[in-house]
Amino acid sequence: MMKYTCYNCGAPLKVTPESIVVICEYCGKPSLISGKADLSKIFVIPSYSRDYVARAFWRKASRDFDLRRILNEISLRKIEGLYLPVWIGRIRLQGRVSYYYYVTEHETVWVGHGRRKRRVVRTRRRRVYRVENIDQETVVPVVARRQYFRLGAREAAARLVSIDLNRVSRRLLDIDPEYWSKIKLEVLNTELDEKMVSAKMREDAVDSLREYYRSKGYIDYFYVVPQGPFNLALYLAPLWHVCYEYKGSLYSAFLTGWDLSLVVKTEPMTTVRRVMYVLGAAASIVASPILALISLNSETFELLILPLLAIAGAYYFSSSFIKSVRVERR
Repeated sequence: MMKYTCYNCGAPLKVTPESIVVICEYCGKPSLISGKADLSKIFVIPSYSRDYVARAFWRKASRDFDLRRILNEISLRKIEGLYLPVWIGRIRLQGRVSYYYYVTEHETVWVGHGRRKRRVVRTRRRRVYRVENIDQETVVPVVARRQYFRLGAREAAARLVSIDLNRVSRRLLDIDPEYWSKIKLEVLNTELDEKMVSAKMREDAVDSLREYYRSKGYIDYFYVVPQGPFNLALYLAPLWHVCYEYKGSLYSAFLTGWDLSLVVKTEPMTTVRRVMYVLGAAASIVASPILALISLNSETFELLILPLLAIAGAYYFSSSFIKSVRVERR
């Protein structure tokens, strides 16, 4: 097997068969293993320390609806951080989209004569057709790994596009070894180079735009050409994992290292939460036949969806009740 060493300090590098860029754990210098990548386009986002992360977790737990009720029974088991490699670039989308949706209109009319004259509400559905020219730019994040099972990775990458990266990041080649030794966080290997991630960014941008118009109506024509990415750069984003224990079971919370935001957490199903789910399921079951009668006696077609929503609510509350762990994303 071929062994790789850091060109700067000579330390051994942890390399996988799919590694593109590997950061030395000792001096923090990047090494290009294979593929196409520009080391000058790699940036590091500094992170808060482990003590700050612990205090942020307790502060957020004390304000959480469920965790604050069991705060005295929670104990921290482990706090570990890592640098998640995320490619970020701008994609320009140009093209045309046509779609249609339905609008329900209500019209009140009087029918009959004399004493038999009565008011009737007529309902009709009208189809609205729209054609839009597309010329816009969007920022697309892509985690630079083919497989990543760590909860919170996708959420942390999505949060990066909302911050000023020029202000909070530093170029990796400019970071001195002394600063890097203070970070002491694991750096996940980069497994997607510029060429591979560019194609994925264009595909993700088009898919995201298509889903947006699907939420507005029914698409009958969609032709969009992506260009870019522009200003493509690789960012090492700090992500902290807080493992805590409650009654012998372990749960997780993931916080971003640059602003200590909670992106996702798992938490136990408390008694208060179970009671809420039981009440919600019971209310949905009781409301379902009532809404069915109302919709059948009404001339409004859209009311037929109300009993279906009540049934779906009963299923959601009952299935949530039997779970022992909740996953909450912010």
